[in-house]
Amino acid sequence: MFLLRQDPEAIVLRSEPVTLIASAKYQGKVLTSTAGGGHSFGYLNRAAFAKTDPDAPINGFGGESRFWLGPEAGPHGIFFAPGEALAGEAWDTPDAIDSEAWTLRDRGERHVSFGTTAQVRNRLGTTFYVALDRTITLEPTAASATAPTVRYRVDDRITNAGGAPWTPTTGTLCTWNLGMLPAGDDVVIVAPTIGDPAVAERAVRTTEYMGEVPAERLRFVAHERPRGRRGFTGAVLFRGDGKAITKFGLPAAVSPGIIASVNVATGAVSIYATEQAAGARHVSMAWVEGADPLDGDVVTSYNHGLADAEGGSFYELETIGPAKFLGPGESSGHVTTIEHFVGPEATVMRAVESRLGLTQEDLQQLR
Repeated sequence: MFLLRQDPEAIVLRSEPVTLIASAKYQGKVLTSTAGGGHSFGYLNRAAFAKTDPDAPINGFGGESRFWLGPEAGPHGIFFAPGEALAGEAWDTPDAIDSEAWTLRDRGERHVSFGTTAQVRNRLGTTFYVALDRTITLEPTAASATAPTVRYRVDDRITNAGGAPWTPTTGTLCTWNLGMLPAGDDVVIVAPTIGDPAVAERAVRTTEYMGEVPAERLRFVAHERPRGRRGFTGAVLFRGDGKAITKFGLPAAVSPGIIASVNVATGAVSIYATEQAAGARHVSMAWVEGADPLDGDVVTSYNHGLADAEGGSFYELETIGPAKFLGPGESSGHVTTIEHFVGPEATVMRAVESRLGLTQEDLQQLR
């Protein structure tokens, strides 16, 4: 297998029919998973595995669940050096979440834990000493011959490992779970919303990230009455075709913490969900000057616009942990429950309607 050749010590978790591969060498990433040996859900950029370059802005290995630190940009961003403009040529991923190996902390039949320590600096010039810990746990799923399912929890934590508190003046850090999945012309990314649909539609953030998203790439669907198990009142629909660099986000005030994708052609569905305390605030990741440091999003999605060496591309489903100002030794983080399944159209659409509050007619608005 390709991944085990790249990392012979990669951790393979199995719980029939599910197989999941995670790696300490590759920063605690969940590289991919499968149910029943069929559809492999994670995106992998095979060419990137040939050489890890710590001087590169990013080593784009892929992986369906990556531990990143935020904020990326905004006034307290850590992907930009002090004094640097919020521009692509200045963007650089911290080594601890990009090229450095982590330590295997613990493993069992259905779980594995990784960790590392890091030193990062934000745009204000604050240096953070931080411990990063991640535990991945397979969860039981109901046996299904028609829609085999992968389900696991990822608990991402950060700890202030320095001697000084993190304050509104110094800035703070947060956990950030990013899943890279294979793009396709029939992929629709879905972010359900709650509350007043008009308020939710106005809250969709686009221009602050990668610029305005064309109307043919993003639509907002308002429901006449609440739908699905959670009473969703609307949804953002976004293309995951890997053909244009675009991104959107939703703040916690209008989001239940769910970001998902539906591939109508293959019948593959991926759902990333996080539950956080009411009133939680999130750091700004906006690529604009003067943003409120605590006016950020809880879920975001990025669509890549460049093909890899094999002609493939990807999109991302992302959840973001709350912003907390930690004293020395204090910890924070968030849990993301990740679920993938694939099946025939009728089975998939029943699940999509129940879990995401959308019908096939809704999805066709972006097709």
